[in-house]
Amino acid sequence: TGEVLWKMPYSSGYVHPEGAIPLGNKVLVTSSGDYLISGDVYWEDPWNPGGPKVLRPLFVLVDSTGTEKWVLPFGLYDTIHGTGDNALEISNDYFIGIGSYWTNQEYVEPLFMRFNLVGNEIDHQILYTNQINQDLIGGSFLYSELINSELFSGGVFVFPNSNGYPIMETR
Repeated sequence: TGEVLWKMPYSSGYVHPEGAIPLGNKVLVTSSGDYLISGDVYWEDPWNPGGPKVLRPLFVLVDSTGTEKWVLPFGLYDTIHGTGDNALEISNDYFIGIGSYWTNQEYVEPLFMRFNLVGNEIDHQILYTNQINQDLIGGSFLYSELINSELFSGGVFVFPNSNGYPIMETR
């Protein structure tokens, strides 16, 4: 009927003081009826409590009543800085998060993150844009979709000395 069922803060600094300024980008309704929020959060390094907080990919699982089940700032121990743009449920065992990896360069690189149903990291892969095309110097997939077990992704990528940002779709 359009009524708000619940409205809650997630990855709140009151519950997770290591984090600050969480921002949700996308919501995925899982096969079990939970909600997986993809986004970003400023989170401190675990080996430097109270130190600076850097931008990291964030995934939050919320149940159907709006209760936070778990919070995953991805890549804390791998020093991954970047964003979590969206996520896909691959099976009943795990998700793949799609985001951007912030290198020390001027541009970002595509980042794929795998984690399980209870919010534990499995692994990640940085897809350096020169592996896609040797002329590319950066970019990111902004959306992804799973169709018949194939991953289709699209995003914005950069060629050197170009005035525009080409949109590219891959499979």
